[in-house]
Amino acid sequence: MIDVYAGAIILWPLNRIPLGWHLCDGSLLNINEYQLLYVLLGKKYGGDGVTNFALPDLRGRVPIGSGQGPNLTPRVLAQTGGQGAHTLTLAEMPAHIHVATTQGVANVKAVLNVSSANASQTAATANATLATAGSGSGRSFNPVLKYGNSAPTVILNSKSVAISGDYTNSGTGGGGSHNNVQPSFALNFIICTNGLYPDFNQ
Repeated sequence: MIDVYAGAIILWPLNRIPLGWHLCDGSLLNINEYQLLYVLLGKKYGGDGVTNFALPDLRGRVPIGSGQGPNLTPRVLAQTGGQGAHTLTLAEMPAHIHVATTQGVANVKAVLNVSSANASQTAATANATLATAGSGSGRSFNPVLKYGNSAPTVILNSKSVAISGDYTNSGTGGGGSHNNVQPSFALNFIICTNGLYPDFNQ
């Protein structure tokens, strides 16, 4: 392959790399052996810049244009980014609510304690109980009829009862990461290590 600028990167469909080219795999090259390529790349992609320098590492990566397109994030040359898999954080989840509803009938029963003894006071006091109503006291007590075996026919005024409690939704989901890779086709990126020195625009 001739008339190719040193540092040029192309796609290559084979595992065997031609002479004068190298796989873009982040390898460290000796500066003395690849002086022309080092002059072009420097240590932009890694290396100590004294005895070695690194090639771009495009394994498993998709190259994008540097700079800033309209309404896009700015990218500088040799910048890396992105993730093969990503786990959503709480801040990344869409705003949403969980509505919990329940249906059914709640039977509320109240126990009314009464006494079979004769009533002994005319006004209700703390801890007083219902007792046999009547007049008089002792042996002169005259009970009043107030109980029967007939079915109830009158509904007394009722009082609303508020029933509250905690309702917990059952959890779901595994909390794992999701694949974040676009449909792809794997090929090799190779870089020319022994080519022409390019003439640059002023």
